[in-house]
Amino acid sequence: MTIFRILGKVEPPWYSFDLEFEPQVSYRIEEADIDLKATIAIKKSVITITCETNRWSEEVLAWILQYVHDWAGSIINLFTFSAGMVLHFHLDRCEYPDKTDHPLIGRGPDLAAIATACKVTDDQGRVHVDMRDLMKLVVTNPTLMLALHDLTSAVRHGNNSLTNCGRAVDGMRKALWGKDEVSDAERKQSWEKLRNTLNVSQPYLETITSASTNPRHGSSAYIPAATRQDILRKSWTIMNRFLQYRLSGDLPLAAADYPTL
Repeated sequence: MTIFRILGKVEPPWYSFDLEFEPQVSYRIEEADIDLKATIAIKKSVITITCETNRWSEEVLAWILQYVHDWAGSIINLFTFSAGMVLHFHLDRCEYPDKTDHPLIGRGPDLAAIATACKVTDDQGRVHVDMRDLMKLVVTNPTLMLALHDLTSAVRHGNNSLTNCGRAVDGMRKALWGKDEVSDAERKQSWEKLRNTLNVSQPYLETITSASTNPRHGSSAYIPAATRQDILRKSWTIMNRFLQYRLSGDLPLAAADYPTL
């Protein structure tokens, strides 16, 4: 077995959080042929997750991060539930098997390529996003603000991506409709408006909404990574079109630039 450690912190920094025991979780990721045993320790708000796996590579690390993030999050969530104190946490470093220390940051270059509504420049790893115009649109629309939060949370919490994508698409529909629907007929009309406005077909949308139904209602059945990634990319694409539409002053999207999906 290969041993490495994932490290992080509990926030806010002025509160010292200690876990008096070290829970262990064993899990097999069948899809990736990874056997994982994780031991979680938290002392003075420093999180140390000791991982033992049957094999090692940076691809293995990417696979297990979403799982250990969920397990560490369960500890913080249980504390918040019991104590009524809101704490946050982040995992930001990994000590590789050779004892070298490496920073962690989640990246989705394929998703960044979709997000053309914002101009992004990368100067030797220093990323700048020109979000001035979009920020005005987002912060003045609570429904859109929540939809954007749901969508980006799908990246932060990989095993919950379907739930978040479904909520994000629903939020865009409501933001476009401008109010709560009062009947099934009006709800149907709101979906039709979303499809027509963003040049998105019903099957394309239903790929997201159908896949998110069971997770949104409490199911924890395993969803293959390829399916999660496909739905994430499609949801990202719809959000980009929505933002482009708002940036244009709600002018119709040109079919040449935004063909029907």
